[in-house]
Amino acid sequence: MDAKSIFDHMLDKYKNCKSYKDEGLVITTSTDEAKQPPQSISFKTFFVRPSYFRFYWEDGYGDGNTVWCDGKKSHLYFLGKSEEQEHLSAAIAGATGVSSGSAHTIPRLLMPDLVAGRSLAEFTSIELVKEVLSKDGELIHLRGSWKTQKQDIWLDRIKMNIVRLEYTRHIQPTTISPRELEMFKGKFTPEQVADLVKIQSNMKDYDTKVTCTYSNIAFDQPIPLEMFDYKPAAMVRPS
Repeated sequence: MDAKSIFDHMLDKYKNCKSYKDEGLVITTSTDEAKQPPQSISFKTFFVRPSYFRFYWEDGYGDGNTVWCDGKKSHLYFLGKSEEQEHLSAAIAGATGVSSGSAHTIPRLLMPDLVAGRSLAEFTSIELVKEVLSKDGELIHLRGSWKTQKQDIWLDRIKMNIVRLEYTRHIQPTTISPRELEMFKGKFTPEQVADLVKIQSNMKDYDTKVTCTYSNIAFDQPIPLEMFDYKPAAMVRPS
């Protein structure tokens, strides 16, 4: 099969499965660790079609965070505060940035009609980089593109599921707008404003590399629906 056929086969597997679960780790590193130190986030995903969902992640702060849907109502538990969300897509959106995208990537493939946002399925192009033999078995390395942004994907050659994602993000310092400059002049002394402008002008672009690995992946295995009747006060980590 060519790259697109392989990729489409993988997408169909996620879109049509009856259930799914995984464990994973996101590692973010930067070319300038003074601006963004290395970050590690661990997570677990549980899903039963059509919309039973639970995503748990830990980033080293607090006891952990959870997005879940009991098939009807959706919730986000973050930094010790639980809130019911308008719909599942909104709950996942609330967790996407703070989980380095891990709360969104796979759920977007599992529930394309329920979860909004950019999807791997929307690549404008997909190419086969190479087939590799690693400690994780035989893998297929693909590279997809959204216009100028690229993302590398490794699939299990036999099971056709995603085992690794990797991409680089270019970070540009925020420019102080004329309006913001006028606000600063009203709140700070001229010396303080000059220091802020100097600091901003000396800031340089840098890149961050995000690597997400998936393990203990299971499709179409029984998952008790009690898993999705989550009570935040208990703060029980999913097993």
